[in-house]
Amino acid sequence: MRKLLFLSITLLFGCNIYAADPASLNAKAEQAYKNKDYAAAAEIYESMQSESELSADVCYNLGNCYYRQNQIAKAILYYERALLIKPGMTDARENLIIANGKKQDKIDEVGEFFVTRWVNNLANMASSDAWALTSIFCFVFALVFVLGYMFLRNMIFRKIGFFGAILLAVVFVMSILFSNKQKQRLINREYAIVMSPSVTVKSTPDENGTSLFVVHEGTKVKIQSELDGWIEVRLSNGSVGWMLFSDVERI
Repeated sequence: MRKLLFLSITLLFGCNIYAADPASLNAKAEQAYKNKDYAAAAEIYESMQSESELSADVCYNLGNCYYRQNQIAKAILYYERALLIKPGMTDARENLIIANGKKQDKIDEVGEFFVTRWVNNLANMASSDAWALTSIFCFVFALVFVLGYMFLRNMIFRKIGFFGAILLAVVFVMSILFSNKQKQRLINREYAIVMSPSVTVKSTPDENGTSLFVVHEGTKVKIQSELDGWIEVRLSNGSVGWMLFSDVERI
């Protein structure tokens, strides 16, 4: 009995130490950042990231650390990762705009149909989990409105129940679609950031391929396909070509 009690206390104490450790590391990183020791702060945040799942807050803080060190490509990478995990993170989005303004390549984006742009912006307002919770909320309340329509006698309440259920059903379907869209973004991770100072994009996955154009660090590319250490990428202006996978880091 004493052994069992001792083991339980030991496990509980160990769990408490483990749970407190990330908070302790975060406090150290914040102190280092306040002391303007951005390299030390980044090192601590990197260690926190490697020991657990990616955190939007940790990625955002890493973006700030690298931006302060004028490592723009890394700053852009981590701001993008923060937004991948938590699309509605306003601070990360604003800082990303500032960091993008400092990169060398200024690439115009291909125009998007306004409906597509509106849908994407709406989907990016929340994460996959947030949209999933929204869908559950809408489903439950849609049932409540349906029951109100079926059993209430007051005509006004019946109309509210009918149209309310329709509206919530539409939002329910949209939430499911948006949740799946955001989940696929996390799973597929189709985008990457160029980390090498300068990269010549080729027409084929070969060093002897025709040189098409040059991109510089910080540029965001979409990975189309992979072949023997090479990736086919598409830029936001529609340009396509091949480059070494070692020249980029996946968001």
